Amino acid sequence: MDNKKMTMPVHLWRWPGSSPGPAGVASLVALATVAGLLAAQTIGRANPSALLEAVDNNPGMAESLCSRFVAQNQQGTSAYSGQSINAVAAAQGISAEDAEILITYVAGLNCPDVD
Repeated sequence: MDNKKMTMPVHLWRWPGSSPGPAGVASLVALATVAGLLAAQTIGRANPSALLEAVDNNPGMAESLCSRFVAQNQQGTSAYSGQSINAVAAAQGISAEDAEILITYVAGLNCPDVD
């Protein structure tokens, strides 16, 4: 068998239903836009498992958060309140959703008596 380079006609590499003109370009732009939007949704969010691993690797962080939660409880504020979630989010530089996960994880494993 000889080593001839096999090539495929260019038209086989186009998106199904697209044309080589502006419509094909529009399809690619639409695809890139959707991919960009999906990627943008994840940029502001921490990876929950990485966030929880950071707590596991830094016991001082969990102790500090527990102390904060106990102090809040003594003042009549729940560690799970919106105020607490927003404060933890701001202090940690994470979203409110990730802060809620972090609070639940830390409180559940390290200070289960806090409310």
